[in-house]
Amino acid sequence: MAGSKGDLLRRELRDLATAAGAGERLAPERDLMVQFGVARETVRRAIDDLISDGLLERRPGVGTFVARPKLTQRFRVDRKSTRLNSS
Repeated sequence: MAGSKGDLLRRELRDLATAAGAGERLAPERDLMVQFGVARETVRRAIDDLISDGLLERRPGVGTFVARPKLTQRFRVDRKSTRLNSS
């Protein structure tokens, strides 16, 4: 079984976003609907899932973009002092 249209669209958008790189704008939802032959709600759900995964970000009134990687730093508490030490 190939999967639902939503699953296929998510994979396609993930591939497009990975190939495009951080900061690149995705095509408008309407264009994605036509390109992939799916309903607007299917496009929105796929984009929402990829936003939740941290791959895309939505900028209201501007569009949907490939997210920049989030930098994270882990900290541990040194119980002998009040300093935070980065790991």
